[in-house]
Amino acid sequence: MLKVGSGKVEKKKLPSTDLKERSLNKLDAKIYFTKLKLNNIVNQINDWQNITELQKEHLVIRYEATDSELQVLEYMYKQTKGI
Repeated sequence: MLKVGSGKVEKKKLPSTDLKERSLNKLDAKIYFTKLKLNNIVNQINDWQNITELQKEHLVIRYEATDSELQVLEYMYKQTKGI
């Protein structure tokens, strides 16, 4: 049977340079996958045939939301990189 501790786990804090590098890597990955999502939406928009008006409106809304998300992520990346 495992013994239950007090819940106070000692952990070493990462240096700020490691934190900065890891956060940049994480943001870079998020930007990459957001761009993939945006490209997928653009490909669907380019093929308007056999799509109803409601689906077209949804695609435009998804495009605008994903584009604004990408802009925020890129802004965060630039701010983090500049620190």
